[in-house]
Amino acid sequence: MKNINDYIVEQTTHQITKTDLSNKLSELKFEEIKNVQDLYKIVNKSDKKSNKGFWLFKEALDKDKTAYGNINKDPWYIQYYAVKYEDNIIGLISYSLQYDEENYEPSLHIFDIQTLAEYKGVSKVYFIFFEKIAKKNNKKYLTLKCYEDSLQTLYKKYGFEVSDKEDNVMYKKI
Repeated sequence: MKNINDYIVEQTTHQITKTDLSNKLSELKFEEIKNVQDLYKIVNKSDKKSNKGFWLFKEALDKDKTAYGNINKDPWYIQYYAVKYEDNIIGLISYSLQYDEENYEPSLHIFDIQTLAEYKGVSKVYFIFFEKIAKKNNKKYLTLKCYEDSLQTLYKKYGFEVSDKEDNVMYKKI
């Protein structure tokens, strides 16, 4: 038998009305997150079970604060950006210009992408942003690790291919 809290969370999760921003992509703003304290402020109240907030980023930070929390520093030189719509953070992305997949270098490596559950239609602008940064920094590839087969379809839609050289790696030549 479910307790009342689980029931309420389950009901509200399934009934989320999503705001489609696909026709408002030019209104999205990318704002660099320069320190781990600001990143924690954004992800602090996230919860995977209830699909609340940026749980994917919180999970990564909780798993390995040294790697994921060293913003633009060793070992992976991860950079984080908040994606804002009407001054509200609706998405988070992270990438590195110094983390090269062995068979795809030089590359911009995408670590994580997440949009709040209440929004949809913004993935396109994320990949445009990544490609623009990559080109500006003379990178030849975009790379990412894809551990869920269901996401491969999404990434293929944006020009990524499954690597036959590295497990769980997808790449896009730019």
